[in-house]
Amino acid sequence: MKQALPSLLFFFACMGFANGQIVYEDFNQNRIADYFFTSGSFIEYEANPATSTANNSPTVARYVRNPAETFDVIVMDMGNMQDLTDYINGTKQISIDVYSPAPGITVQVTLEDTNTAEPGNFPVGRHSIYLGTTTQTNAWENMTLTFDQQPDASVANTAVERFVLLFNPGTMTDDTYYFDNVNGPELQNDPCAGAATDQFIFQDMECQQNVDITFKHGAKSRVRNPDASGDNTSDWVYKYDRNSGELDDVVVGDFAGGALDLSINNEIQLQIYDSDAPSVVTVAFQDAGGNDILVAQDSTGNSNIWETLRYDLSSISGSTNVTNFVILYKPGTNSFATAHFDNFKAVEPAPISVAESGAWSNTLKLWPNPTTGQANIEFTLNQAEVLTFQVLDITGKTVMQWTETVATAGEQQVQFTTESLPAGVYLMSVQGESTVQSLRFYHLGQ
Repeated sequence: MKQALPSLLFFFACMGFANGQIVYEDFNQNRIADYFFTSGSFIEYEANPATSTANNSPTVARYVRNPAETFDVIVMDMGNMQDLTDYINGTKQISIDVYSPAPGITVQVTLEDTNTAEPGNFPVGRHSIYLGTTTQTNAWENMTLTFDQQPDASVANTAVERFVLLFNPGTMTDDTYYFDNVNGPELQNDPCAGAATDQFIFQDMECQQNVDITFKHGAKSRVRNPDASGDNTSDWVYKYDRNSGELDDVVVGDFAGGALDLSINNEIQLQIYDSDAPSVVTVAFQDAGGNDILVAQDSTGNSNIWETLRYDLSSISGSTNVTNFVILYKPGTNSFATAHFDNFKAVEPAPISVAESGAWSNTLKLWPNPTTGQANIEFTLNQAEVLTFQVLDITGKTVMQWTETVATAGEQQVQFTTESLPAGVYLMSVQGESTVQSLRFYHLGQ
């Protein structure tokens, strides 16, 4: 699929799921888990060890259990969960994709009250426990965990904030597990609820995660922003530890929505907080076969501050086969270094300047935006014009088009109906004899 805008747009219900669950973690588009603590070795953005119909995600998590811990834990602080009554009575269930080394292994989730649960004071603060048992050897399975018990019945069904995952609890092993698609109870304050996908942001480690990371040499993980007071105020970013054993350490990914059409935007940006500046950061834009279409580079100048690197793609304007990207941090070196990355995005095009056309005396306006049915386009003309109106979807396909003759100059208002359009992001383009103006709008559907 070709995208007319330099982005990818996944229409996912940022967090709606079957049986009322929401997606806490899928290591691709949905990532709202705060990993407070892990006993063993937790590796995010690991390549799927065996893509199958049970799990075809390119990226999952790998977890190596700590053999010194009888109750090895992966602790996720989620924020306040909604009423858990339906999870206790079985109306709603917790689920997770697991790739395990053997059948018969217990997978446990404990929901806890962070105010009272502490290491070593079990059962205090442990609201409820949910269990499942693996049935596969080195293969993916979607596990539904069944309510088992309430260790501390004094914890209210609305006083739970922590999700604790245990593989093979009560044993001391160093087994390796992969997991993905963690689905749990709804949150009282879902940080991504109602967040529309921004078609110009590829990855921001929060609610816009519209790329697939398919390979990396180093260690990549989602962490808190090391400096949210500077030019990047995001809560979450990703930390990258370079692999010193690789001369050209790479992070490889693809634009999940398909090939990019770069005819509209000619600049890609990446914010970086470099702990070892100055550093060259190269981005290669490739086709589906891994062939370079353009290799661009920029450099950091200062350590431990956020900087915005810019990559000029004007030389391949109009290319329709850019599907992959490769990011190289400090290419051509064998050094270990750490950097934080965020806001990998395309620059949104500015509206056509008024000065470019004597016919227009102001820029285009559209309201309401988002729209659910009827929308209005407003503009002012200095002279009569024959105007062509086009609505384009994210693939660049024209989904609506009509022509109107504006016989007199002055303020204009044109109405149109969006009821027939699927929910999503669209580009409204208005073309006259001497100029084109455009803007994007959101349609929420019916």
